[in-house]
Amino acid sequence: IRSIARPLSELAAQAEDAIATLSQTLESTNDQKLRLQLLTARATVRVREYLYRWSQWSLLRHSHTPEKRDAQTVDFVLDLPADGESTVKYTVRYSW
Repeated sequence: IRSIARPLSELAAQAEDAIATLSQTLESTNDQKLRLQLLTARATVRVREYLYRWSQWSLLRHSHTPEKRDAQTVDFVLDLPADGESTVKYTVRYSW
């Protein structure tokens, strides 16, 4: 009689693979360059991003500190020097 029993660790690894294939994700990297054309004054700018593709998301990387407003909206606040520029860059992962 041939045994068909598999080690528990092998079954657990197969279960993890099955779960990983069921979860779907989408990653998106975005950047927005802002330029302040005032020559004598600094400005605080709020960049609002609507993360509309799915309700479950996480920011993987970001150039500026995000402020979560609600379930699908995040703000980045930038202090721009006079006649200066800055780029907001972030990577979001949506999962479902």
